[in-house]
Amino acid sequence: MSISAISSVGVKPQSATAGKARRQFIVDDFILNNDVLFRDGKEIALQPKELAVLLLLLEAGGEVVHRDTFLERVWTGQDIGEESLTRSICSLRRIFRDGKGGNVILTVYGQGYRFSRPVKREAGTHQPFELHPVIDNNLPILRDPQDVTRSLLAEAEKPIAQIAVTNWGGLILTPQQKARILAEVREWLRTEGAHGPKFDALLYVAIPLDDGGPPRGATVYARRDIRRFEVLGPYAGKLHGTDESLHREIRKAGETRILTYLWGTGSAQRSISGYESGNVLSLVNTSRLPGAAVAWRHNNVTAIRVGRNLTFYIANQEIKQATELLVDYGSEYNPAAAMQQPKDEPPDSDTAGQNASKRSRRDPPEHRPNTD
Repeated sequence: MSISAISSVGVKPQSATAGKARRQFIVDDFILNNDVLFRDGKEIALQPKELAVLLLLLEAGGEVVHRDTFLERVWTGQDIGEESLTRSICSLRRIFRDGKGGNVILTVYGQGYRFSRPVKREAGTHQPFELHPVIDNNLPILRDPQDVTRSLLAEAEKPIAQIAVTNWGGLILTPQQKARILAEVREWLRTEGAHGPKFDALLYVAIPLDDGGPPRGATVYARRDIRRFEVLGPYAGKLHGTDESLHREIRKAGETRILTYLWGTGSAQRSISGYESGNVLSLVNTSRLPGAAVAWRHNNVTAIRVGRNLTFYIANQEIKQATELLVDYGSEYNPAAAMQQPKDEPPDSDTAGQNASKRSRRDPPEHRPNTD
């Protein structure tokens, strides 16, 4: 499988060049996408000069790049010798070496260097930036819709030591497993506002290119092996305490955007919107796409309900490094279908947006919200 990385976890999933074609090259199992090099989904660090040299070689598509071209384009106006270029070439050769002693970057004596492998150039696949939420893993878990930097956790939930799991999402667990999960959940809650390093060590975000699955944009992968029943973190976003609060955001940002990132809570009135204020878990896809007759893959993540409003993601099986995370959104999730208004419901009315949210939001399996 090849993937096109779009960001490190914890930052906006699109760069400042969103909306333009991405510069993407593929050589064997290497992908250079938006000036970031990956091999088998793992990012490979490059020095700025190494990246500039690599780009010239890739853009040449296997043709020879003269030494003078490197010096003029990469070391413009700098009084340096060819040894700097030689060091960059040696470093790139170590990275691209095929494991059999062969060189991917060949020396053409008296001229320069070229790639010995086919270079495939693609525009890359991505959506405009406004269709993605802004990812910030260090904001609060439950956020004030009027000020996303303000936490509502203490106001909306019991003290952390008293918080319990209220819906296990269909997981069958021993008392010991439940106790361990609850301890991990409480630790995530205690470290609210500082989840960036934890998510960075656990997950990364990329765009799948040719894995046989449906087009699905930003996708979350395991950065390391994840054990079965490990707590992956809380779904974070704006806590809407009323239908009117939610509908204000819908009127501002649009129904499809909001409903795509909306989780239900323990109440029919309250919901969590991850749009433009979510953490990385808001980008986890599902195996059963709306309208699909069958799932295209098995979900390896389960959502559980914690307290009155919290949703946590749990690995329901062992997840190997570089494996995509997929979670069950629940049977009601279908933003597109929810936007098909009944004939007696004006499309711009408050009732339309409120009813659409109830028809399409995410809920864990076996969960039935109460009416408190």
